[in-house]
Amino acid sequence: MQIIVNGRIRHTGSMELSYEDVVALAFDHPPTATVLTVTYRHQATKTSGTLTPGQRVAVEERMIFNVADTSNA
Repeated sequence: MQIIVNGRIRHTGSMELSYEDVVALAFDHPPTATVLTVTYRHQATKTSGTLTPGQRVAVEERMIFNVADTSNA
């Protein structure tokens, strides 16, 4: 299945991804001393939301994920 993470096309065989899975797809070396916010959306089904550590979301083809450092927000 093709998804987009921080503007880059990624592929996954999973039907569900965790917060931790998405962070790993976003960074080759995930930052450790920061607060990361993971948001997702899918245009076709109007699905959107935020993932927090330990949460999971069902994955849809071409789903868009954004992972941002919000430590100083």
